[in-house]
Amino acid sequence: MSAIVLPRISRVRLTGFAPLFEKTIEIEISNQPHAFLILGGNGLGKTSILQSIVFALAGIAGHDLQDAREDSRFKWDMSYFKERVKDPQNSEVTVEFYLGSTRLQVRRGLSNESVRGICINDGAWDNSKQAEKKYEDIVIRDSRCASLRDFRYLVHRLCYLPESRRNIVWDPDAQLAVFLHICAPAGVETQIREKVARWRSTYVEMRHTQTSITNIKRRLEGAEVSIAAKKGSPARREKNSEESIRSRFDSAQKAFETNVAEISAANARIVSFGRALNDLAEQVESEEWNLAALEENFVLRSLRDTERREAALALHKMTILHQCPYCTQHNDALSTQASARIATDLCPICGLSHITSGQPDNLAATKEVLRQKIELRSNLQAELTQAHRQVNSLREKNAQLEIVLSEASAQLPRIRRDEKVGLSEDPEDLRRMLSAYENEYRRLSRASSSLKADMEQAYADVEQSQARRYSSIEKRVARYATEFLGTTCTFTRVAAKNVDKDTPFAFDVLVPSFEGSARTEPQQCSESQAFFLDIAFRMAVLDTARDLSKCSPTLICETPENALDMAYADNVAQMFAKFSEAGCFSLLTANLQSGGVAEPLLKKTKASRDRARQIFNLLEVAKLSKVQQDARPKFEKQLRKLLHAS
Repeated sequence: MSAIVLPRISRVRLTGFAPLFEKTIEIEISNQPHAFLILGGNGLGKTSILQSIVFALAGIAGHDLQDAREDSRFKWDMSYFKERVKDPQNSEVTVEFYLGSTRLQVRRGLSNESVRGICINDGAWDNSKQAEKKYEDIVIRDSRCASLRDFRYLVHRLCYLPESRRNIVWDPDAQLAVFLHICAPAGVETQIREKVARWRSTYVEMRHTQTSITNIKRRLEGAEVSIAAKKGSPARREKNSEESIRSRFDSAQKAFETNVAEISAANARIVSFGRALNDLAEQVESEEWNLAALEENFVLRSLRDTERREAALALHKMTILHQCPYCTQHNDALSTQASARIATDLCPICGLSHITSGQPDNLAATKEVLRQKIELRSNLQAELTQAHRQVNSLREKNAQLEIVLSEASAQLPRIRRDEKVGLSEDPEDLRRMLSAYENEYRRLSRASSSLKADMEQAYADVEQSQARRYSSIEKRVARYATEFLGTTCTFTRVAAKNVDKDTPFAFDVLVPSFEGSARTEPQQCSESQAFFLDIAFRMAVLDTARDLSKCSPTLICETPENALDMAYADNVAQMFAKFSEAGCFSLLTANLQSGGVAEPLLKKTKASRDRARQIFNLLEVAKLSKVQQDARPKFEKQLRKLLHAS
């Protein structure tokens, strides 16, 4: 299965950004993994540079990338740039970046979202109307995304963390999407996202239908009371001829709901078995390495034991030189046989029981532990297979029940497209309408349950098959988070509904857990903890993506230095340093100030000339306010300190 390749930024050029920048912006980033800093003061354009880079790579953050429920402030369009520059038509941003071994340059103007030009590797620029389509094709091919939308989503949502601090950790929908993009086969995220969209639409329609049912019942009650009052007798409802059909429908509906619940439980077991199998696979692998080391030590001990005897020369020839001890001809088969006999406590020459000065430590115990784990793995695999069979059987039963429900539903009253609730106050009309709306509610409820079951099974299949990748993210985020907090932090799997009650189906998300408590809400952490724990999660995902694709990505991040004290600044710098050591890049903003993250980050680089290559100084190109102009000597003094601090 192909792994997603995310962009590594190597060069940025911004032209025509007056009055924000008085000069052309030229940023060049070396090809050695590190944190590159855009240094400046308040209002000098740090955010605008990062937004321009993201815009060049992936266009605007439009509605197509986000959930309809999401805060509109996270959506930005061309007006964002047009409000900041004098001449959008002649303003451009060009970004050079790598997707694997392909070097791309893309150019966009600030008057519209279209790609103005594209250059691939050392080829010529294509500035034609075909540049947009050419860019889309090359990005899909080399990023290995299923669509350009997927690439844009990953750039905007995973690779870029803006100052607005829009997290992934406490957003189950985003965490699910990121996990599916990075860990699942291409296209699976799209399939589940489309099912989620259909479920949400069905759910909204179901709620509207329930409201209509409540209103009809209230009006029917009023109409019956009114008629009864006029006749002078209690209101009486005539027996409905649909009751037998409805009874059959309700019975099938109940069986359907029970069946769906059983499918959900079986899928939960599949996920649980998949996780347990992954853990056991890692344990078996570890035990196998341990056993191999013990057996190797056993062979070495056997060699040492026999070196003092006359058989030493023959043994040396067979096991080390791969020679026959008699004729000295090269013989790999003889050498392999001798080594195998030694490993099983037999004489390497005759194959009979061989007595050494002692058995290797823990060899028998290690073999027994390994045997037990392999047996447990086999049992779990059998249970997993049984769970899959159960799901398949239940889904077949579901299909049969849906046929029964569909046939019964067709005989019950339906809502006509041209029918409006409220035109009639006649009890018989209201009863017929009530029956039709209740029937529609049942249909929508059944559709909602089916969609949930489909989503849960699709997710269960992915998590089971990609358990090792999920586990990799889990372990890496714990390392990065612990580095930041300075105390042990794990990321615990919790039900998504414990984080967001509107989650469409049952799946787990990772939330930070430290000091004995799982933090299921960002409010359970301090402002800086919530932000940097989210960065730790992104680092873990990007690190995993790099490990899978063997291609280094860039994390683009606006650092919230105001949320940090001096102690945490060092921890954050250490966290980014670990990210660089893993082969990943960071493009960060930072203020020229004492006590921020810039100083501890740059201290990781010893030579001042190398530090100078890791920064871009906005003081040289941005339009300074009078306050900043007066303080420029202080800024420059701080810059010298950053470049030369020991």
